[in-house]
Amino acid sequence: MINKYSDKYLPEGILFTLKSLKSLKDKPILKVQDFSVELPKQDDPFAAPIDESVMIREDFTKKHSLILNKYPVTNNHVLIVTKEFEHQNSSLSYEDIEACLITMKAVDSGFIFYNCGKNSGASQPHKHMQCFSEKNFPTEGRLPISHAIEKYMKDLDLTKPFKLPEFDFIHSIRFFPENINELIEDDKLKQATELVLNTYKSVYQDLSLSSEVSYNTLITQKYIMMVVREKEHSHGISLNTLAFVGSLFHTDPNKIEFMKEIGPLEMLKDVAAKNS
Repeated sequence: MINKYSDKYLPEGILFTLKSLKSLKDKPILKVQDFSVELPKQDDPFAAPIDESVMIREDFTKKHSLILNKYPVTNNHVLIVTKEFEHQNSSLSYEDIEACLITMKAVDSGFIFYNCGKNSGASQPHKHMQCFSEKNFPTEGRLPISHAIEKYMKDLDLTKPFKLPEFDFIHSIRFFPENINELIEDDKLKQATELVLNTYKSVYQDLSLSSEVSYNTLITQKYIMMVVREKEHSHGISLNTLAFVGSLFHTDPNKIEFMKEIGPLEMLKDVAAKNS
């Protein structure tokens, strides 16, 4: 069962949504902490054969399968997983991004997120990217973070990296010169993939990332955002990319109240790498 969002919270001008999730109660706790080690097949939920009850398309691409998230945070929450084991601390390849964009275009108002590395909030060390619709948020059908960015759009040079002033930690946002879905609609998937890949590489370089560094990646039709992570948990609560998008959740309703008391923005600052 997936519960509806229980509350909206607006600290320091950033809109957050908080959600109690019964769907995560049975989710197994990750035992493997070394993301550079390949999982034994019996411990890898994405190793073939994948459970037929979650399979959408086994041969989604040459390298990827498309499956339903067995422990979703919302409706129609899908995963793009590599058929062969690849590490969750590896950067996104051309093939990864191509598969992500095909999925993003197929999902109404879809967006992609990738939790990279052991401190990113990733639940599995087998490489997987995630997608669902922006319309699943109770924020006018758009990501909460997009509302925060929009406040600054009229004064921005969209050709340069942008840092959200309220995010007092290491991150970077870059805007695409063209709408990604519109490119795909014009049969320009290759151009769209190259554009996103080059932008991803630019941000990767901006932030001096490597396979040793954990980070979160958000890809929308209009921009990419990446956040460098220092640790996974704030006050014992695991946070992944969705926290930086503006969505926090927990299986325990009491923890929702606890997060409001601490302040979602303070929790993000707690787990992100600090500005020097």
